[in-house]
Amino acid sequence: MDRRKRSAGAPDDEIRFSSTEVQNRFGEVLRIVQEGTRVVVERRGRQEAVILPVAEYRDLERKARSPLLELERRFDSMVARMSEDGALQALDRALDSGPEALSIRIPPAHD
Repeated sequence: MDRRKRSAGAPDDEIRFSSTEVQNRFGEVLRIVQEGTRVVVERRGRQEAVILPVAEYRDLERKARSPLLELERRFDSMVARMSEDGALQALDRALDSGPEALSIRIPPAHD
């Protein structure tokens, strides 16, 4: 008897198993995953974990890392610019300057 369940509204490549079924039928679950189907593991009716094909996991991992790599590149570029000759002196001048030198207009206080 096949006790696998498809979640209502879930993609066709996703099947639910209870945690006990996964434990007792791991070989079958592994075969299903190797064929490209995600397995959602439930415990007491709540979804607790997902077992997915390695290729899908690697793709998710790559996609998650991509924005971080872009931020790292931008950060490294900013650090490099701040390390250029004269950058520290320019920062010191800016911090020692008054609002007029920085083109900042301070509105008059209202009494």
